[in-house]
Amino acid sequence: MQLGASLRFAQPNRAAAGRSVLVEDTEPDALRPRRQAENFLEAARAIRDADLDLLLVGDRHAMPVNAFSPVPLIARLMAETGRVPLGCLFLAPFYNPVLLAEQIGTLAAFSAGPFTAAFAIGDTEAQFSAFNMALKSRTVRTDEVVEVVRRLLEGESVTFEGRYHRLQAVTTGPLPESSVRIWIGGRRGAAVERAGRLGDAWISDTGATDDELIAEMARYRSAAVSHGRPINAVLRRSIYVGATDADADDFVRHTLSNASNGLTPDRVLHGGAERVVAQLRRYESMGFALTIVRHLAGDHGRMLASMDRIGREVLPVLRSAG
Repeated sequence: MQLGASLRFAQPNRAAAGRSVLVEDTEPDALRPRRQAENFLEAARAIRDADLDLLLVGDRHAMPVNAFSPVPLIARLMAETGRVPLGCLFLAPFYNPVLLAEQIGTLAAFSAGPFTAAFAIGDTEAQFSAFNMALKSRTVRTDEVVEVVRRLLEGESVTFEGRYHRLQAVTTGPLPESSVRIWIGGRRGAAVERAGRLGDAWISDTGATDDELIAEMARYRSAAVSHGRPINAVLRRSIYVGATDADADDFVRHTLSNASNGLTPDRVLHGGAERVVAQLRRYESMGFALTIVRHLAGDHGRMLASMDRIGREVLPVLRSAG
């Protein structure tokens, strides 16, 4: 199994009053954008040193949190990540596909490995209202953006007549020298079927239960086969690798008790390195060849220590057996 990491913004805890944090609130400047930017850089270097298989950054709009914009963020982190392959997750409905294809092509030209463009449809009414969009338009908008972006990145002269996007003989550049991987995120139902229909991979939801993952894996495989698409399932999970199982259990219990994201310990990869490897192997047996992990909100130093254990104690075991 391969292992990547996501550096979206961290989930807020109660003390943060709804604001996103990467470090404990006890630090006086924890919520300053400059401090969070420095923490992103430090985390990117830790991912490089751990030699992970992917760094993915996320996307969010019109929310009262420090949600760093993905394109400039990954461009800055690229200077720190060495040979680690990179990617961005985009909330597709909010993007012009021509501009987005040009941005992705530019990032791919500088990326050390194959670039990943992951797409999701968004789920917050406030975000769509801020863009003067109807939430119900998100599925069609996503389908149109993914189709146009893929065709543009493949070097086509694109003529397209959709409900929200119309193009006449449009071409863009730079074109990626190797194919951009287009992944589609979704938790269940039609969103998972979209991944099978349009994507080079399906990305699961971080909070999905094991039973949901098993059911949706079957749905995804069926859709991918029906549409002649490759079958690549990517698991997303929160993680904390502790010095011992007990250390990890205590930290996860404390962190989730102060969180408002609805996560429960059974949906978090946690424990000492040996237990985390066993958890990852179980998901591999379900059909997930890559897991993208995101550390729980909390102590920044603990996050760095956990990442160090992933590099020293988790990845070598996964790779030696795979």
